[in-house]
Amino acid sequence: MQRFRFTTFMTDNTGSGFDSQIFTLIVGREEKVYTAHATYLCQSPVFENICYGHFQESQTFEIRLPEDEPQAIRALIQYFYTGRSSTMALSNPAGDQQAPQLN
Repeated sequence: MQRFRFTTFMTDNTGSGFDSQIFTLIVGREEKVYTAHATYLCQSPVFENICYGHFQESQTFEIRLPEDEPQAIRALIQYFYTGRSSTMALSNPAGDQQAPQLN
């Protein structure tokens, strides 16, 4: 499995969000692996329930999304971290190997 960690490319001296639990997301049939902080994932009510609800994922810190497209989840996580959407994340499947575009 390939791992892509959004936090590797992000810096934040305030500590906002970067001290929260890191979740592993395993996405699609090819099981593409992403990691992201709970604080950022929980911008979505769905992920908030998964991360802090009474679900197995809140104990294992692993979220499996076998029916989702890796590029879509990558774009969503990128949006959570940057506040910007990028068509590059959806149009370039090879983009999974690259850092999020922050410009």
